[in-house]
Amino acid sequence: MKVLYTCILLIISLFSVSSFKIDIDSSNNCQDGTIQIAESIPLGLNLQTNLTTHDAWMQLITNAKKSIDMGIFYMTLTDGGQLNPVYGGQLGMDIFKALAEANSRGVQIRIVQNQPSKSMPDNDTQALAQMGVQVRSINWPNLVGAGILHTKVIVVDQSSAYLGSANLDWRSLAQVKELGVFLQNCPSMVYDTETAFEQYWEAAAMSQLPNNWGSSFTALFNQTNMASLLLNNQQYQMFLAVSPPQFVSDDRTGDIDALVAAMNAANSSICISVMDYTPASLYNRPNTFWPVMDNAIRAAAFNRNVKVRMLISHWNQTNSRIPQWLHSLDQVSNIDVRWFVVPDFSVNPQVPYTRVNHAKYMVTENQSYIGTSNWSEDYYTNTGGLSYNIFNTQFTSQLQSIFDRDWNSPYTFPITQW
Repeated sequence: MKVLYTCILLIISLFSVSSFKIDIDSSNNCQDGTIQIAESIPLGLNLQTNLTTHDAWMQLITNAKKSIDMGIFYMTLTDGGQLNPVYGGQLGMDIFKALAEANSRGVQIRIVQNQPSKSMPDNDTQALAQMGVQVRSINWPNLVGAGILHTKVIVVDQSSAYLGSANLDWRSLAQVKELGVFLQNCPSMVYDTETAFEQYWEAAAMSQLPNNWGSSFTALFNQTNMASLLLNNQQYQMFLAVSPPQFVSDDRTGDIDALVAAMNAANSSICISVMDYTPASLYNRPNTFWPVMDNAIRAAAFNRNVKVRMLISHWNQTNSRIPQWLHSLDQVSNIDVRWFVVPDFSVNPQVPYTRVNHAKYMVTENQSYIGTSNWSEDYYTNTGGLSYNIFNTQFTSQLQSIFDRDWNSPYTFPITQW
C-alpha cells in the first residue's frame, strides 16, 4: 500500500511539473528580472552589505501570492526569541511570523526538511504544520546511503528564489556570516530551481530513489546550455547544478562538475570563501582522500599561473584535520590561504554554533559560483546541495568586491597561525 501511495504521489507531481514546463519552455528571458547578493553580517562585525539575508527573505515571503516552497536542512527561527534582544533573535521571529501570515492569507507553503533529530528538532515546522503548512521530512541515509539534505533554497510563486548558505535559523540572520543569491521575477531560471525542490519533495515520500528521474525532472539549463537572462537590465548566463549524483536528473550538471569546470576555466584569478575545506571526506568512515578540487586548484596555480586566494573559517568547531591540507596548499606558488575568524560576541554567554563565516562561494575573473555545500567529499558525493553558476561582468565584480572586503578586513589571519 505504501508503494502504491508513493507511485500515486509521483504521478500527480510529474503531471503538474510537466504542465508548468510547457508554459516556461517558450521563453527563457526574464524581462523584469533582478538578481542581488544577500548577506548576513554577524552583529558586532564591522562590515557593510547592500542587502541582508533577513530583508531578502522578508521580501520573498511577504510578496508571495500563490506558493512558497522551501528545501531546507532544518528550521530554528524562533529559538532566539527567548534570549536578550541584543542577540538578534527577533530577526528569526520576523521570518516565522511572515510565514504564518502568508499561510493565513492563502499562500500554499510546502517545506521539505532533513529528518529531524534530537540535535536538530522540528519544533518550528511542527508549529507551521499545525497551521496547515505542508511539511515532509526526508530520511536521507535510507535513500542515499549516507549524508543529509543540506540545501537552503526558497522558491516563491515559481518566479523568485533564494539560494545560498543560510539555514532557516535565527542565528543565520544575526550571528553567522552568510551569502546567497536573491533572484526575482525570473520564471525560467526559477523553474529549474523549482524542479530541484520537487525532487526533494517527492523523494521524501519514496522508499527508494528511482534509477532515472524521468522527463518531468529534466533540467532546462546546464553547463553547456545556459539560461540567457535579462537581469538588472543586463545580459546574464546562468545554470543550476546539483549534488549528489543520485539527484542529477537528465540534462542537469553535477555540482562538483560545475565547480571544477569553473576552476579549469580560470585564467588569472580564483577566490574561494568557504567554511570547511579538505580534499578528503569529513564525515564518512573511514575518511578517504578525494583530491578532485585540490588537483584543480593546484593545476590552476602551478600550470597556468592563476592567482588563488582562499578564505577558510577558523572557529571552535573547525575539524582538526583541516589545517594540514591548508598548510600544504599555502606552500604552492600563486596560492595564498588565510583564516577568517569572526570574533566572539560582545555579550556573554556566547550562542553555540555561531560566530563563523558560513558562506560557500567562489569567484573567478569569468564567473561566480554560489552554493550550499562545504568543500569536502561528503558534500558532493552523498549530501543534498545546489549551486547557482552565474556569468555576468557586473555581478562577478560585485562578488569579487565582497571577497576583497573580507580578505582585507581585520578578521583574516595567516594560515600559519593555527
